[in-house]
Amino acid sequence: MKLKLTLRRPAGPVDLTVTADGTATVSDVARMLVVADPQGSSTEANGTMTLAVSDPFVGSSSLRTLSAGASFAEAGVLSGATVQVVDDSGSFAGSGEGRGTAVATLRVLSGPDAGREFALPMGATSIGRDRGADVRLSDPMVSKIHARVNVGESIEIIDLNSANGVVVGGGEVSRATVSSSDVIVLGDSSVCVVRTQQPPRDATAPQLDHVRSPRVVPAYAGEEFLAPTPPKLPQRQRFPFVALAAPLIMGAVLWAVTQELLGVIMMAMTPVLLVGAYVDQSVTSRRELKAQRKVFDEGMLRTQERLEQARDEERRVRLAELPTTGELQDDARRLGPLLWTERTESPRFLTINVGRGRARARNRVVLPQAQETVPECWEQLLGLQQEFATIDQVPLAADLVVAGSVGFAGADGVARDVARAAVFQLAARHSPAEVAIAAIVSPSSAPDWDWLKWLPHTSSSHSPLAGSHVASVRGEASALLSRIEGLIDSRVDGATARRGPLDSDKQHERPEPIVPAVVVVIENGAPADRARLTRIVERGPDAGVHVIWCAPASSSCRRHVAVSSLWTAPRHPVSSDRCGSVRGPRRWSSSTSTGPQRTSSRASSLPSSISAFPKPTTPTFPDRCRIRRSRAWRFSTRLIRWSNGGGRTARSRRETGARR
Repeated sequence: MKLKLTLRRPAGPVDLTVTADGTATVSDVARMLVVADPQGSSTEANGTMTLAVSDPFVGSSSLRTLSAGASFAEAGVLSGATVQVVDDSGSFAGSGEGRGTAVATLRVLSGPDAGREFALPMGATSIGRDRGADVRLSDPMVSKIHARVNVGESIEIIDLNSANGVVVGGGEVSRATVSSSDVIVLGDSSVCVVRTQQPPRDATAPQLDHVRSPRVVPAYAGEEFLAPTPPKLPQRQRFPFVALAAPLIMGAVLWAVTQELLGVIMMAMTPVLLVGAYVDQSVTSRRELKAQRKVFDEGMLRTQERLEQARDEERRVRLAELPTTGELQDDARRLGPLLWTERTESPRFLTINVGRGRARARNRVVLPQAQETVPECWEQLLGLQQEFATIDQVPLAADLVVAGSVGFAGADGVARDVARAAVFQLAARHSPAEVAIAAIVSPSSAPDWDWLKWLPHTSSSHSPLAGSHVASVRGEASALLSRIEGLIDSRVDGATARRGPLDSDKQHERPEPIVPAVVVVIENGAPADRARLTRIVERGPDAGVHVIWCAPASSSCRRHVAVSSLWTAPRHPVSSDRCGSVRGPRRWSSSTSTGPQRTSSRASSLPSSISAFPKPTTPTFPDRCRIRRSRAWRFSTRLIRWSNGGGRTARSRRETGARR
């Protein structure tokens, strides 16, 4: 059994890895910690010692003292806990005195006690305002003994005839089985119960009970929208000069031969009929063109409405495909359905959400084959196609399976924060059985990456790398590099294939990922040979080894994310056909521009969200007519160039209908 713990001692806390067999007791581990401590300890090694544990899910203020003779494997100590060697005096601290090992945590989400956490042992735990309640809340709307929580193979909440009842899932219940994702309402407070480990009687080693939830994301492959048929060009009719001249000549000849005036008059009337037919055809042609333009304009408006609805649906699906860092952080704390949900068959396996911006839309506008129309209508069709060729406010994805490696370029601190958020996304969405994480960082930034050692991805038994996965000094970095190079050599036979640059104009075929995959974080100031690092970038993707490189400027990665240190986003949204190509209102030196990094208000230094620009405010309208009018006006100003009387008639009709 191997655990990662923090030892609290007079010389200062130290992080260490404890390896113990199944027969070791708590006293054995405590004595070994005292003997092996090079800084010494205030507790003498000749007495009976035990451990005071602060569970990682409860906080340092809640301590529990373990029984010295208990089995260390069944003591309920989890990786990430803080331990302290104390004398075995039989005294216990914390709210769970004498009630056994904590196997679950009750978190208060809202109410007067919001933010507090209570350790729950096996068995029954009462909740209420009374001093005798095991979990005491200060909410005046909570009864003295409001409810009871039974923790066993499952977790149950039972109403004890409280005044305001127990609400789960929006409905009042008298008894219900709950999970970590269920919110329980007690009076004016809402709580949740998260299991932190299996019951001790069934556990052979400390573990966190989490079953990966099958996550169903609505698929949206995109649609093809046929553009409305534009009006055809009217056939140009020539003025009938020859047909007019022929009757006049015949009338002159007839007068010369017959000297009859009636025949001459009849021949003279023939050109008038021809001119009338010509004028009638011209007027009819203009009317038909006007009618076709009216139908075309209405078709354009209806097509735009359909495209806007489809774009909203596409945006909703794409936002659900790649959650933000803040959403993943909140979900990981609750062991929610997003934790480790990506599997190897998922198209988003090893895909990073680097921010929000404008990307190529999945919907496509299909134009008519022939261009037999007036230039204004064809320009409107091209404008419609260009308007909906991209979609804004969607996640910009960096696929490590396709790109092989990703580089974050920018100011040292800001680029590192975004890279840390990317690594956290991979750790939160992928199981340590399928993704291992390693890091070679500079000594100056090692404290910023210190949290990596607590991840199961850096010490999993499924990891293909042995030994330490995080290095910040030259000797450790060289040894870790050697293990990574050995892994690549064992997985790749011969030379690797050249991948070439990424082309945004074509859809790259996604190769089958190699698992367990290894994600290596490399900083520009890492104490390692630059040539060896570059070879890992070039050869690693074919062996399932992917690099996230953090540097002030571009590195040797195939895809880059340029991070701006500005806290104000550009006035116009960033336009991106892919993660590696960006167009903005001015010349950018970056490939993808992400905006300000907002650090979470919780005790984590990970950025809670990454956004290319602030969310736009959505205008509100009093009624449906105003909405339809606004869409029509916005469409006409962008795409339709009204001409002659047809456009004005269509516009005035819409405005009249809107006023009605």
